[in-house]
Amino acid sequence: MAISHKQENNIYIDTIRAWNLRDPDPIMRDIKELAGIYHTKKVFIDRYAKGWVEAVLKKIGLEVEIRPTLSEIYVNIKSLMLGNRLHLPDIKAIKQAFLNTQAYYGRSNTLSIAHERNAEGHSDEADAIATSVFVSSKEKEHKQASAYCGDDFEDDLREETAEGFINRSLDDIAESRRGLERWD
Repeated sequence: MAISHKQENNIYIDTIRAWNLRDPDPIMRDIKELAGIYHTKKVFIDRYAKGWVEAVLKKIGLEVEIRPTLSEIYVNIKSLMLGNRLHLPDIKAIKQAFLNTQAYYGRSNTLSIAHERNAEGHSDEADAIATSVFVSSKEKEHKQASAYCGDDFEDDLREETAEGFINRSLDDIAESRRGLERWD
């Protein structure tokens, strides 16, 4: 799960959460609490989460929408990264997840996004951030939540709040650009 907001032309990640639990009840309690703290009633999920994930999110009082395709949200986040308009928390696994993201054109000339899974980065968190950033970048200045539930809930619990934000240095920007060259 990721929550972000737009401030002027920049997007800031407010919090990122992942759970290493199989029981959905504590996860839904956390999501409901975070939605209250960040004053959001709407979450965005992928089409694979449609079904029981959508039902339990609605059950806790949230509006649920299906997010755009991965290719749409990653083209958007790439432009924000290259324009130095995205402020990510300084978490190595998050950076690695984005660096492990690859874009390629398939046989039908459609853009596809692929993620390498390894111990240093997990695509669910990157997808949640990218989704939240996409929605925030298209809206007026307010917070957006993205509850991305991939194939499982076996992620490490991570939280990063506003105190953990970094303004990326030129070195970080250069590193991001080198990683994003895979997308070209």
